[in-house]
Amino acid sequence: MARINIITNNCRGYNESKKLHIFTLLQRCDILFLQEHWLSVSQMIQLNDIHGDFLSFSVCGFSNDSVLLGRPYGGCAILCRKSLNASFQPIECDSKR
Repeated sequence: MARINIITNNCRGYNESKKLHIFTLLQRCDILFLQEHWLSVSQMIQLNDIHGDFLSFSVCGFSNDSVLLGRPYGGCAILCRKSLNASFQPIECDSKR
C-alpha cells in the first residue's frame, strides 16, 4: 500500500515572502491544504508557480463584485503532487467556504 503524506497550513495570507515556506512544506508532502490564502480570483494562479511538481485547486474567500476595503480574508486551496495521477472533479456549491 502506498503512503500519502498530507499537510495542512493556515498561511494567513499568501505573498512572495511566504512562497519559500510553502515550497518547503511541499517538499515534505504529497497533498497540501492551504487555508486563508487571501488571494483574489485573478491572483490564485500564483499557487501554480510555487512548485513545478504540484497542481493547485483553489477558491477565493470573498466576492469580486465590489471594491474590497481593508484586508482580504478567506480562501482555501489544495496543492496535489502531479505524480499521484489523481482524477479530480469539482463539486459546485453556493458557499465560498
